[in-house]
Amino acid sequence: MAIAGFLGLMQTPVQAQLSPSLYDYPHNHLPWYTIESEHYLIHFQKGNSRSAKVASRIAEEVYPGITELYMLEPDTKISITLNDRQDYSNGAAYFFDNQIQIWVPALNTPLRGTNNWLRDVISHELTHIIQLQASMKKSRRLPAVYFQWLSYEDVRRPDVLYGYPRGIITHPFASISIPAWLAEGSAQYQRSGWYYDTWDTHRDMVLRSAILNDNYLSLEEMGIFSSKNSLQREQVYNQGFSFTIYLVQQYGEEILPKISDAFSRSGVYSADEALKVATGKSGNEIFDEWVNNRKSFYTNATEDISPSETKTIEGDGFMNFFPRFSPSNNRIAYLSNKGRDESRTSLYITDTENKSRSPGLSISLGELKTSKPLSCGFGNDPLIEKIHSSFSFSPDGEKIAFIRRELNAYGEQYDDLFTYNFETGKQQRVTKSARLSSPVWHPTDNKVVAIVQSQGTQNIVLVDTTNGEVTQLTDYDRGQQLFTPAWNQDGSMIYFAFSDAKGREIRRLHIKSKEIETVIADPYADVRDPFIDSEGEFLYYASDRTGIFNIYRMPLQGGEPQQLTNVIGGAFMPNVSSDNQVVFAEYTGQGYRISSINLNEATDRTLKGGYNPVYNENGFLAYSGMENSGKSFDDSDLVGFNESFYRRADTSSVSFNIASSTETGTRQFYEYRETFTSLSFYPVIRFDNYTKLNGSNGSLIRSGQFGDLGENLLRDLKLGTYISSREVIDKLSIFGGALFGFGSRSADGIGDFFSPSRLSDLDRDLFLITEYQGLPFIKKRWSPTISLELYNLRRNVDNGLSIEEFPCTSCLPDTLNADIAYNIWEADLFLRSKIDESNLVELGVGYTSYKVQTDGFFSRELKQFIPSSSTEYFKGTFISASHVLEMFRPYKHSDIAPIGFRSFLKYTYERGKLLDDYEIRDGSLTPIYNTENNHSVELSTRLGFSFSDQTTGQINSRFFSYLNKPDDSFYLDYIGGFTGMRSYPFFALGGSTTAFGQFSYIFPLLTDIKQQAGRYTLDKIFIRVFAEGGSTWDSPLHSDQSLKTGIGSEIRFAFNSYYLFPLKLFISTAYGFNKFDVTLPDEFITETPTGKVSYGRELLLHFGLTFDFNVLNNE
Repeated sequence: MAIAGFLGLMQTPVQAQLSPSLYDYPHNHLPWYTIESEHYLIHFQKGNSRSAKVASRIAEEVYPGITELYMLEPDTKISITLNDRQDYSNGAAYFFDNQIQIWVPALNTPLRGTNNWLRDVISHELTHIIQLQASMKKSRRLPAVYFQWLSYEDVRRPDVLYGYPRGIITHPFASISIPAWLAEGSAQYQRSGWYYDTWDTHRDMVLRSAILNDNYLSLEEMGIFSSKNSLQREQVYNQGFSFTIYLVQQYGEEILPKISDAFSRSGVYSADEALKVATGKSGNEIFDEWVNNRKSFYTNATEDISPSETKTIEGDGFMNFFPRFSPSNNRIAYLSNKGRDESRTSLYITDTENKSRSPGLSISLGELKTSKPLSCGFGNDPLIEKIHSSFSFSPDGEKIAFIRRELNAYGEQYDDLFTYNFETGKQQRVTKSARLSSPVWHPTDNKVVAIVQSQGTQNIVLVDTTNGEVTQLTDYDRGQQLFTPAWNQDGSMIYFAFSDAKGREIRRLHIKSKEIETVIADPYADVRDPFIDSEGEFLYYASDRTGIFNIYRMPLQGGEPQQLTNVIGGAFMPNVSSDNQVVFAEYTGQGYRISSINLNEATDRTLKGGYNPVYNENGFLAYSGMENSGKSFDDSDLVGFNESFYRRADTSSVSFNIASSTETGTRQFYEYRETFTSLSFYPVIRFDNYTKLNGSNGSLIRSGQFGDLGENLLRDLKLGTYISSREVIDKLSIFGGALFGFGSRSADGIGDFFSPSRLSDLDRDLFLITEYQGLPFIKKRWSPTISLELYNLRRNVDNGLSIEEFPCTSCLPDTLNADIAYNIWEADLFLRSKIDESNLVELGVGYTSYKVQTDGFFSRELKQFIPSSSTEYFKGTFISASHVLEMFRPYKHSDIAPIGFRSFLKYTYERGKLLDDYEIRDGSLTPIYNTENNHSVELSTRLGFSFSDQTTGQINSRFFSYLNKPDDSFYLDYIGGFTGMRSYPFFALGGSTTAFGQFSYIFPLLTDIKQQAGRYTLDKIFIRVFAEGGSTWDSPLHSDQSLKTGIGSEIRFAFNSYYLFPLKLFISTAYGFNKFDVTLPDEFITETPTGKVSYGRELLLHFGLTFDFNVLNNE
């Protein structure tokens, strides 16, 4: 579960970057509907009406408790959007927008216990909305104020008005500063007496292991999610929850709104400060008290435990699960995330005889790593990549049944059954969009039992592996959750874990009679992971009956359970071989590993000691989580709408009632109506330093000319705002901006300053981007997003036009200067289709108009006033087709040293008309245009790879060429500067054909810094050194076409501002080895004395403070 703010809006609209990750599938094949209540709008697609009803009930029930605690109610109804188009569990709170998004499938994670999913996630995300709004320093409709600074290269060519940017700063001064631990801790705590989310045994296990092994997160580390692996990110939730409970126990529940109120105050940005305001103690002091409290608690609770001696089979990685013996017992298969920072797992196999590992074969979907099969033996590569649940050997051991997520024609990502054949090395897909998990092969048949997910409820199904036929065996329909089925020895019964509220129990299904009976259920314990031995004698399982999960076995013919392990962390997922070896997943201070014990030794050994936590004076465990009570609720009375209800809602609003724990509330059910988030404003203060009216700002500061500096800043100051709004189902969105340079035109008094004629002539940057997701008549996943983009820029140039006059026949020539203004308009229409997670295609058309306007002036030669005039000096239309391929490996330093591949390929046809001359027609001056039909291709690539665990390399390349070779310098492509070869200025390297390459070596200088100063938390510092080379061809500027080379270095700082928002600072220097001249065409009005401009052999500086290292550079 997550909180979501305005990260998606924080990019400066300097350059749009295409990426499949920024687009989603439209999912427009199913209609949307809405259930409206007093405080909420529940939006869902057809097929999820029961989940929507349950969500509506829960949301209204929890609303009073959360809003009363924080003494805040939202100013609009909250939209809750249900997403059931992928087998994925999460929730997100868009706290600036009063919107919650929930993925319907229930959460099943090895790091938390089992709760009622919708009760948990809705309470969690509502708490985010309320608590974070209570912490805001400004209105939610003013998420941030931007400060921006743009610096430009020096102008050397007389045909160039302003240099290309060499530095950009865009910094948000956000309206909220909240540490991740407090946001997530409060959302998990919710309210006293609520048990929709609890401090369960899993959470206690994670914290206990971290505390006892001294690898817990510091207060500063708890504040951000950056540069953490998946286990560390969970520790933010985990420690935040525990720390929040501790604060409530010490200061009462009212401490939570007090801390939120402290953060809402001006000047309070850190947890240390906010806790000082709320409690009188500094945050670091309270945190140290909490750590000491937990160390004492866990040390005393575990001091009597004599841990079982376990043998480690797999210790690499921190997510190692589901060990399975092959039928012949000569192999152990398991899932592992070793080599990764994220929790995604792959299937590995260990040979129990020679202890070597998986066949050198990789079956991959979008993975970067591929391996060639070995002719014999075993290697270290995974057998199968990207497995999303447990797996199973076939009875003869020749195949494996597994689950992998697949993308269907509608863009839905559902889990399907596959088999892998060891002999052929091939995989076979068995089902399509079946939404299955946890497959287990029948003991003697070609059938697999699995769990199926549908509309928020899970059931048991039987799948024929020969034809994919699916037969449902249970008929649960009220949100029940099922887990890890297991066959008995003859295939007559299926054991499985079951939950309908909190925790799990083990049940048994009789295949013939369809009768279901409870085998093990304990109101004070969680019982899970059933396994039946090959003789059908014992049921093996995991239970937390002692407060720690351990492995047990119970005789099926009657008798008491026997505990087989006694661990300090936790033991799960047992599997037993015919020669009495038990393998299981064991949680330790480093995460999950695969361990084993000898069954004979375990049954003969007397386990010593146990977990003995101390109860507090209120009679419940000092938040160690053994209590399993919960607030009473029952949503089993709610059923989905029938077709008649849907038909009525298609034409009108239908009233119905939902009874809740507080009252019976009337609801309205109707076909979805466009619902937008409130319009958000992002005020912008920009210093766009392109004019250099009195020289460069740096030289003015050094010479102490602060008056001239002030004139520069006033001339280049722009004020304005960005705006944004979107439809809550993400169908339509708008993002725009308007900035005006109020000092770019002089004014005669206050009245003239605000006059419409002056305001319309100011320097301005305007843009509006409107996107509509999915064409209504195309229901497939590739149904394109339509993007309409409008841009307008105006630049005023004082004395931009010089005219030579002769006031009289005997007079010397006189130069007259006139002000001019450039006005650029562009309108683009794009169709962008996301083909899959890695591929995106774009088709575009557009129109561009460049105009120059000359202010009126008095001609002393003609003795008359020459009125203002405007000329369109370029107009063009284009058609383009582009393709983006993107595959990057997620890891904790991917933001600063990415590993993966990206390519961008584009073809453009542009019909351009460029002003060439004037002629007199019918007594008037008529412009003459040269028309060019330009065809161009562009290919850019970026490859990132690892040299070691700490260092990476990167190769960037770009090739561009006009197919028709236009001969006017207006059309040149440039490869220097910020976006290309930084060792040369942008306008130094231009041609009709261009190419360059850059090799970078990136290594850490400091990592895991986690030092906070005010609103900033410094994360890490990396160094990039690079070498580059490139050239240009077919340039009318007659520049040297030889290879140009250069070297450079860059220091990269990654840090967070206001805890939640990433910032990247980089400073680079580069030096070009080649000295060369660019020859200017004769037709330029203003020529240098030699007609040439020199470049190269100079040290160039570039810098940026943005949200991504790739905002302006082409990496």
